[in-house]
Amino acid sequence: MRLRILLVLLLTVSALTVPAAAAPQIIEVYPDPHAPGDEGEWIIVSTDGHSGLRVSDGEASTRLPTADRVILSNSPQQIDPPGNGTHLHTSIQLANSGEVVRLLDDDGVLDAMEYERAREGVRYHHRHGEVPVGVTPRSTSHHTVAQLTPLVYPGAAGQLEELVAQATDRIIIGCYTFASPSLTDRLLDRLAAGVSVQLLCERTPIGGVSSHQVALLDRLSAAGADVRLIGGPTGRYRYHHPKYLVVDDHAAVLTENFKPAGTGGMDSRGWGVLVGDAAFANALTAIHAHDADGADVRRFDAVRPTLTVTDAPVADGSYPRESAAAPHRDVPVALATAPTSADPLLLSTLTAAETSIRVITPRLPADGRHFQALVERARTGVQVQVLLSNAWYDATENAATVAAADRLNASGVPIRVRIATPAGRFGKVHAKGAIVDETQLLVGSVNWNDGAPTRNREVLMLVDDRAVAEVYLAVFDADWQTSSTVGGPLTAMHRWQLGAAAALAAGLSTWRVRRSVRFS
Repeated sequence: MRLRILLVLLLTVSALTVPAAAAPQIIEVYPDPHAPGDEGEWIIVSTDGHSGLRVSDGEASTRLPTADRVILSNSPQQIDPPGNGTHLHTSIQLANSGEVVRLLDDDGVLDAMEYERAREGVRYHHRHGEVPVGVTPRSTSHHTVAQLTPLVYPGAAGQLEELVAQATDRIIIGCYTFASPSLTDRLLDRLAAGVSVQLLCERTPIGGVSSHQVALLDRLSAAGADVRLIGGPTGRYRYHHPKYLVVDDHAAVLTENFKPAGTGGMDSRGWGVLVGDAAFANALTAIHAHDADGADVRRFDAVRPTLTVTDAPVADGSYPRESAAAPHRDVPVALATAPTSADPLLLSTLTAAETSIRVITPRLPADGRHFQALVERARTGVQVQVLLSNAWYDATENAATVAAADRLNASGVPIRVRIATPAGRFGKVHAKGAIVDETQLLVGSVNWNDGAPTRNREVLMLVDDRAVAEVYLAVFDADWQTSSTVGGPLTAMHRWQLGAAAALAAGLSTWRVRRSVRFS
């Protein structure tokens, strides 16, 4: 899906001056509702009180009343659009295959919006891009947090349990999966002490819900925890994929799932931050409250019989634990969410890099916009290093990315990609983050591909503090030094996959980076 600015707002950007916030403009279009026959389509227009305006798709048009905000629909009595406005019936039928909607006056086009191949249940907003129906776009919020403690897994295992054990008021968990026995024990203890416990988990994770998770959620639900699952065929998000924890006035934002392989410290290299700040904790709580209240959310005990349950293996690796680091004080941070604000924050931070970017992520598609952004910075002389997962199921894709980077590096573009070699310090890479100019840290649940930032619920943080960044810099550099372009250990099959993918990538005659805005 591409939402282009005329070409998602081409006329506005190139032929006209970009309209001020108060100028007449198309706010959003909603072409493909879940309802049969696309009943409930809408077009929302801000007229700024101008008269003589009309909306057209080139085939039909509707004149607008003199009202600040007009909501046009094929069934105005049956819709529940965001915000108030004057409802008006229109004969315009928005095509699911793509459409250009124009706002005109007697002198011509004032504004236009174009979308291609509409996704069901998704609005196209002039500023936020793709926004699922039922999701309120959230802008990036900025905080100076009182305390921030780095978390690096597997060494940080046990630190969340210590935090939860001290809860006196509330515990809130937003996650993709929850299968942590140690956290469950602490939550049960806090429930018995009268602490409010809320969990919101993905209803249909890839491969199904593990039997271990079902057993733990059974215990928590029976003890009085508010356990809800989000998702389904008409869900707001493709996946509910954040990993955050709120404990009273403290909060954690993580790359890791709440399970033995992640926060349990038995497998993954992961990053996270522990924040002691009431305003920041409340910001995460507001995100949770928004997501936990929707038509796609059900209580766990109500949907338990319908779940696809799988017997997933449980990680049992053993790695040294580390004592909690001393907290950093008065740290500037930004908090963003996907969809809408996380990807712009991520890309703008990369684009502003002046000297270096170090990225750790399970995978980074060589044809994706994040890799393209890194290549663009590298072409200006910024030193780029990328550390990818050594997991066997990422081998083919990651080998192609290594090969693409090797060709670029050979041509003088300073971008290098390696596949992690754990060397006994962790099992596989699961962290998703970056250190920019050795002064800024990006960390969160967002996978660096073209789909996750626009279709999933994710949480991303930018930490603007050199001392904090240096903690992760030291970890990254150590992981980088022990790794290679191949990584390991690999089986014969994995080496064959790597060789085949590398040969395919090397056979590409050219590598071109295209600048585009894509919502896929």
